[in-house]
Amino acid sequence: MGYLDFHGESPKNLEEKSCCVFVLDTSGSMAGTKIQQLNDGLQQFRQEILQMPEVRQRLEIAIIAFNSHVQIILKPTLAVNLEMPHLSASGTTRLVDGVREGMNWARGRTKWYDDTGQPRKRPWVILITDGYPDEGQDIRGLKRELQQAEENKEMSFLAIGVEEADMNLLRFLSMSNPHLGARKMEGLKFSEFFKWVSELMSGVVNTSAGNRLIPPKTDEWAQGVEI
Repeated sequence: MGYLDFHGESPKNLEEKSCCVFVLDTSGSMAGTKIQQLNDGLQQFRQEILQMPEVRQRLEIAIIAFNSHVQIILKPTLAVNLEMPHLSASGTTRLVDGVREGMNWARGRTKWYDDTGQPRKRPWVILITDGYPDEGQDIRGLKRELQQAEENKEMSFLAIGVEEADMNLLRFLSMSNPHLGARKMEGLKFSEFFKWVSELMSGVVNTSAGNRLIPPKTDEWAQGVEI
């Protein structure tokens, strides 16, 4: 898959950039309270990062949604200019296609940073899902792609399971991540999760080159012990 072309877009500033691509399950099983809580959590995330002066000028957010199709909900947008969309739920679960699209956007944005002389950090791709992928999805192929991307230090991948999510699958996909394994959300603690993501992204933006990023503790929103 080739790089996405952002040719013609000018940087808003020349601060060191980080990109966070959310890959979000909007299949029918997310309908009702789950999609409502997800929408509320995204709005809270926006409010959190707008209170962080360095983060809002350095962090870009993109949103990919997947159900029976993959949709580009939000192209990479600097946090200071961010307006969160309202998501709805329907259809099936094209999880592999969604993650691959998220990876493609992360790679394309990284290349754009390099081409336009913007220093940058490794992007993050964050998957949130509550179910099982559709039959015929290339899970093993995706696993190989994620592992290669991690080994090449192209991006970091984080998988979050909600309620009936296939945690064995998410752990399988996450095995190459040295920072965090797949985590299962306790109940529907989207609010606590997105507060954690805002803290994680602050760490991504503010960690000096050569220093290891230490993710914040997940015990406010995740089941089980720290990994």
